[in-house]
Amino acid sequence: MALGALAGAGVAQASAARILYSMGRDGQMPRFLAHVSGARKIPDRGVLLIAGITTVTGLLFSERLEQLTSLVTFGALAGFLALHVSVILYFRAGLNGGSLWRHLIAPVLGAVIIGYVLLNADPMAKLGGLVWLGLGVAVALWLRWRGRSLALQEV
Repeated sequence: MALGALAGAGVAQASAARILYSMGRDGQMPRFLAHVSGARKIPDRGVLLIAGITTVTGLLFSERLEQLTSLVTFGALAGFLALHVSVILYFRAGLNGGSLWRHLIAPVLGAVIIGYVLLNADPMAKLGGLVWLGLGVAVALWLRWRGRSLALQEV
C-alpha cells in the first residue's frame, strides 16, 4: 500500500511540475517556473516548488489526513463540476451541432450528481476549497488587470 502511494505521489508531483512549467512558459504563472534543467531535461524549479508545498502540507496535515483527503476530493470534484458545466456551455446545451445526449443530458446528470456530493462534503473541505477557488479567481483578476490574456496559447 505504501509503495503504491509513493508511486502515485511521484507521478502527481511530476505532472504538477510540468503543468507549472507550461503555465510559466505561457505567462500564466511566473516565468521563473518556465525552466528546464540542462542535464535532466525536467522542469526542476516546478519539481522543487511542488516538493516544498507537498512537504509543508504533509507536515501540517500529518495528524489530519482525513481533512486533507476531503480537501483534495473537494477540489477534484469541483474541477469535474466545472468540466461538466463547460461542456454544456461550449455546445450550447446540445443545440449547436452537438449530440443531445453527450453534450446536454450526460453533463447535466453528471453535474447534478457531483453537485449533490459537493453539497454533502465535509464543511472544512468546503471552506478550504472555496478559499482556494477564491485565490484562483483573485489571481485571474490580477492577471487581467495586468493586461494578460487568460486564453490558452497554441505552442
